[in-house]
Amino acid sequence: AWFGHSLAFPVSWGFLADLQPWWMEWNPTWDGAFSLYLRFILGLGLIFQMPVIVFVLAGFGLVTPRFLLKNFKYAVLIIFIVAALA
Repeated sequence: AWFGHSLAFPVSWGFLADLQPWWMEWNPTWDGAFSLYLRFILGLGLIFQMPVIVFVLAGFGLVTPRFLLKNFKYAVLIIFIVAALA
C-alpha cells in the first residue's frame, strides 16, 4: 500500500494528466480520483502480499517447491489473463 501511495499513484496520475491532447481540458472528479487511488492501493497491497501467502501455504505443507516449479507456466498464464482483465 505504501508503494502505491508514495510512488505508483503519483507517477500514474502525472502520466494520465500529461496524456491529454492540448485542445482537451482534463477535469478529474473526486469520485474518479478516489476510485483510482483505492484500486491502486488495494491492488498493489494484494500483489505485494503474494510472497507472504505462498510462504504461509508452504509452511502448512499445502504447496511445495516442486509443485510451484511444475505449475510455473500455468501461473504465468493466469497472471497474464488477470493483468489483461485489470
